[in-house]
Amino acid sequence: MSERGWLERDLVGDTSAHECATHLWIARAARTSARDPRPAVLAALALAGACLGGIPVIALAIPIGYALRFALALLDGRARQATRREAGALPIELPSPLSFSDEGARGLIDRLERSRRAIENAVLASPGGAAFALTGLIEDVPQLERDVVILAARIEYLGRFLSSAPAPGLVEETLRLDQQREQETDPAARHALERLAARCREHHGTLKVLDARRGASCRRAEEVMRALEEIPAKIVSLQVSRVEALDVRWDSGLRAEAITDGFTALEGSLPPPSGLPSP
Repeated sequence: MSERGWLERDLVGDTSAHECATHLWIARAARTSARDPRPAVLAALALAGACLGGIPVIALAIPIGYALRFALALLDGRARQATRREAGALPIELPSPLSFSDEGARGLIDRLERSRRAIENAVLASPGGAAFALTGLIEDVPQLERDVVILAARIEYLGRFLSSAPAPGLVEETLRLDQQREQETDPAARHALERLAARCREHHGTLKVLDARRGASCRRAEEVMRALEEIPAKIVSLQVSRVEALDVRWDSGLRAEAITDGFTALEGSLPPPSGLPSP
């Protein structure tokens, strides 16, 4: 899909262009056809017929049978819907930061890539076992990543327009028209200049509203990004707390002190060597 296509879809909240639904669909169909015993039985019969009958062309039934079963699996509507749901729950393929011209949008995607790697590293480094499971804690991370991509697309859309919008020129034009209106003596001309200045002020006001909307999108994206960037530290903190809760060595310091005291007490109970004063 072209950059324009996925950007337009991201803009309206559709991140399916970054999902692997097609690959999952094909892989599911291939697994279904490979696990179906009927093509295998047909292949065995075709191979036996080709060997016993001396007709090699019968062996062509083997690839044809698997191809037909693969085609039927691809046409299964329920399997296609299940694949789409599965792809919707998986992390998306993040767009390249270089595909964004707005600095704010580019920075969001760059931070999103780093936060994804940090979360993956924190999860992989966690201890194994049911006691350290993260079930129910990070399932919403793929959706939060989608939200950041959608907001980045909207920031890019507004940023591209505002970067070429004539906001400073409108201010200067409004001041020039106001000065001309004050110097004009003809009422009709003054009224026309007043209308033109009002148009310029309205245009400038619209640009300010669009810039405020871009700022609101940036703040929303920043809030989500802060939550994502905090997740790795939260994971490590939780796992360390779990480790400490299961740790049986909480009294190691006391036991070490008891051992030291035992040596000291035993040494103090021995009589001093002859010829040396007792301590």
